[in-house]
Amino acid sequence: MVTGECTATLSGHKDRVYAVAFHPSGELVASASNDGTARLWRVPSGDCLHVLEHGGGRLWTAAFSPDGNLLATAGDDLAIRLWDPARGVQLHALTGHTKRISSVAFHPSGELLASAGDDGLVILWDLAGPRQRATLLGLPEGWAAFTPTGLYKSEGEVAGQFWYVIDLCRFEPGELDGYLPGVRRLRPEEVLS
Repeated sequence: MVTGECTATLSGHKDRVYAVAFHPSGELVASASNDGTARLWRVPSGDCLHVLEHGGGRLWTAAFSPDGNLLATAGDDLAIRLWDPARGVQLHALTGHTKRISSVAFHPSGELLASAGDDGLVILWDLAGPRQRATLLGLPEGWAAFTPTGLYKSEGEVAGQFWYVIDLCRFEPGELDGYLPGVRRLRPEEVLS
């Protein structure tokens, strides 16, 4: 029966807490704070199991993988850190955003992670590597999605807002497709891989 009563108060952060996430088992909760740390707490006792030092800046988001074997945290330092929640050990740092990362979310399969930042990008990460799989750029008149391998697709009017840069020369979408074999525009229904 749900009573709405407070069962525990988790104390230890030195500044505001911006995000909390329950482990799939319900036995742990993660908190991400303005103090630059994430903490893992045991439920319902409220004991702090691990303090995860992020390396600088505020943390804005935290999420557990569906199987509970990974915890992702991110914030001002532009890195998504993947942790082993059982041991409190950092496994990987994923970089690609140029401004604060405000949100991370795992795909239900646990094989992909999406991150969103103040740079206007959503990056899809393949966790098998882990590596960047695709980037989605939202634009006022449409959108563009591209991969590190040179595949891209777009919809709407993106000219002047999405381009490739080689040396100091700027190129519009499609302009280089005939000259660079690795660069290729995909139809909207084709899958970025």
